[in-house]
Amino acid sequence: MIKGDPTKKKSKKLLLQSEGRFRLLYDLYPTSIGTIDLSGNIIDVNRAMVEMTGYTFEELRGMCVGDLYVDIKEHHQLFELLQ
Repeated sequence: MIKGDPTKKKSKKLLLQSEGRFRLLYDLYPTSIGTIDLSGNIIDVNRAMVEMTGYTFEELRGMCVGDLYVDIKEHHQLFELLQ
């Protein structure tokens, strides 16, 4: 592709708009949701998760999802089901 290609610029603009709409829906969803990796590390959360836990976005992103469970056995059971 040639630098400054209008097709590439338009695609990037559409992708950014799509990401913005997704982020808005994700953040406005009234139930706590998040994304974790296969090791259980929290990658992202929505505002409801921040409000429910009392942690900041940054704190949650540095945690393992198992740290949020009162009963760690529940976490292990869910993790086994997901695997």
